[in-house]
Amino acid sequence: MDFEKTWYKDPEYVQSVDKSKKLPKPGEKNILITSALPYVNNVPHLGNIVGCVLSADVFSRYCYLKGWRRLFICGTDEYGTATETKAIQE
Repeated sequence: MDFEKTWYKDPEYVQSVDKSKKLPKPGEKNILITSALPYVNNVPHLGNIVGCVLSADVFSRYCYLKGWRRLFICGTDEYGTATETKAIQE
């Protein structure tokens, strides 16, 4: 791909990745945190965040305060069945 050629022309960009932050790190507590996908099948409200992302975010921050190595992955599902059904209805 064209963008890869550009990245590798600049050696500082490739070397700027901090390899000490990679997970898992042997001998340490490594935690992978995921959360449920928020579904947009109605008007967005606070419950969308509370129900799927907030608890995982709070736990990730707790792990950070304890000094544990963690990776928090959250995604979305804009192209899921619920979204498609709502789009067809509208």
